[in-house]
Amino acid sequence: MESIEWESVDARVLAGVSVDAGADPRHEAQARVIRPVTPEALGARGVLAMVVECRGAPGASLASRLMLETLASHFARETPPRDGWLVRALEAGCDAVRGAARRQRFMRGVTVSGAVLLLHQGMASGAFVGSAPLYLLRGRDRYRLSGDTVTAPLSHAVAVTWAQPFMVDADDRFLLCTRAVLGEGPEAMAQLIGVDLTGDHHPQVACDALIATARQRRSGQALASAMLVAG
Repeated sequence: MESIEWESVDARVLAGVSVDAGADPRHEAQARVIRPVTPEALGARGVLAMVVECRGAPGASLASRLMLETLASHFARETPPRDGWLVRALEAGCDAVRGAARRQRFMRGVTVSGAVLLLHQGMASGAFVGSAPLYLLRGRDRYRLSGDTVTAPLSHAVAVTWAQPFMVDADDRFLLCTRAVLGEGPEAMAQLIGVDLTGDHHPQVACDALIATARQRRSGQALASAMLVAG
């Protein structure tokens, strides 16, 4: 595929976000895309997508919001983002939830899962904790960039990243979602193959379609997805 210059990548990224809260108060999912609107800030920071899932305690909603706010604050402070900041931001989010859980009994026992993706100067980098899936969709090929581990208790939550940032190609699509959106193992890949995510659809349309399809299978779980498409 054709590689494109970082100026056009960062400026022409399209984004979609879809969240369905579900009916279980002990299970919360959130997604957000942060895209600076001024050319100067966009060139310095790039575009950030985040998906966070917390479960297992009545305080799951507070925990997921705390994770997202911590990630967003790190993104705002580090200009330009330095090496390893994605892992540091995820670990800071886990630390923030740990601290809140020590003070608030209703948050004890919560588990965390999350993934972050940064498109900056034509390069893609990311990090994850727990089981949050992060995929690269390149043409008809699908690649899972995050690991495939269980949702992590806070006491064992460790953020990791894939090996090295890589150059973005024209029309690359990056999908972040909660585990329930696509299922697990072969089921997840079958879902990706079964939904047209590579055509001319805006990423918002693709995110909404994934959530709607997942809702038919997962009646009570919270669902979230985010997608970035290189211009």
